[in-house]
Amino acid sequence: MNKDGNNNAINKVFKLQGYRPSVVRCIIVEKAQIAQLRLEESYWKVYWKDSKDKWHFVEDIEPVKDFEKQLMKIDNNDIFWV
Repeated sequence: MNKDGNNNAINKVFKLQGYRPSVVRCIIVEKAQIAQLRLEESYWKVYWKDSKDKWHFVEDIEPVKDFEKQLMKIDNNDIFWV
């Protein structure tokens, strides 16, 4: 995870690996900011990032006080994973 400029925000970042068959042993690695968790009034809220790098609150994931529980919601939610 990666700390954002906001002191109460944490970005969930994954390294995405891709393979190009035309180039032997070539691995492409990019960082993708998948979700952002913000601590607001003792509750962890989840945000998603649009194509203009602006973060938006995810209304489908209810804010909770338990950080680990919120991470599990992100990992198990089809909003972020197809």
